[in-house]
Amino acid sequence: MPLKSKAAGTLISFEGSEGSGKSTQITRLAARHEDVVKTFDPEHFEVLEALPLSIALPTHGAVVVHAGLDPARPLHDSPPDVLLSVRSVDAKGHLTRKIDGTPWAKLWNGPEQVIFGHDARRGLQMERFATGLDTGCCYGRSLSALVLDAGEPVPSNPDTRRTRLMSVAARGSWPLIFWTPSIGMRTTRSRGVPVGSMMPTTVKRSACCSFGL
Repeated sequence: MPLKSKAAGTLISFEGSEGSGKSTQITRLAARHEDVVKTFDPEHFEVLEALPLSIALPTHGAVVVHAGLDPARPLHDSPPDVLLSVRSVDAKGHLTRKIDGTPWAKLWNGPEQVIFGHDARRGLQMERFATGLDTGCCYGRSLSALVLDAGEPVPSNPDTRRTRLMSVAARGSWPLIFWTPSIGMRTTRSRGVPVGSMMPTTVKRSACCSFGL
């Protein structure tokens, strides 16, 4: 899955491998993400290309993804941009990264258990065949994990699965760094951190980041 920057970092393309029959998908980046991509060297893209978009855990009957899947497709047919960004299915049945609509996890009918992140606003999600573990650690809330014994399948009953969860409180918030052309300076923004704060070091880093690939 070649990963390339386009138009000075404004666009990122995800290309299917040769002969896969998959078309190139273009994802437009937010301004703060564009600033990060502009700092990348070719070796950074090489590292990203080598990373998996999903991790199968066959002994646990589960697969791990960053954001989610297309609940209308088989497990391995979701495009890369969906795996990395989806949050909901809107009223027209379209996949979206927005919070509006139905969480994709509510519509996923398995049989594989999917463990995912990327949805801190909704927080912990416990569906029959999906577990969302993003509980907003980087926003100062908590870090959550699903802890299983060796060879233990992910419990299909959400109540039973809750007994396998562990959570620790964050020690602080991790600010977002972005460029504001109107005032020409770096600013920070985070939960509890005012826009315009000039000292990111005044915000303690979380004990660790929220779940995600």
